[in-house]
Amino acid sequence: MFWTKIALIGVIFTPVVFLQIVYILCNIKKRFFLFTIYFITGFFGVTDVTDTLNTKLQLIDGYLYYPLVNGWLYPLLCFGWIVTTAYGSYKLFGVYRNSRV
Repeated sequence: MFWTKIALIGVIFTPVVFLQIVYILCNIKKRFFLFTIYFITGFFGVTDVTDTLNTKLQLIDGYLYYPLVNGWLYPLLCFGWIVTTAYGSYKLFGVYRNSRV
């Protein structure tokens, strides 16, 4: 269970790191949204460490582990992950579309 928490920390921080890389590559100066996302991601990181996220692993078919979600924070985390990644992709493709090659 300990290594699952470590892996989930990486999953939690992946979209905000992607967004920061997009901000750096696209030279976007408005950083308030990025700092807000870092704060929210830090909250989810703390909830992962303190078992508030309520994710357990369930063995399925004798070899496959599947996360069993008991709380309402995990779906909220998944929604935020998708929205943050989609927003970063939108910004990245917008700059690419307007660039001169």
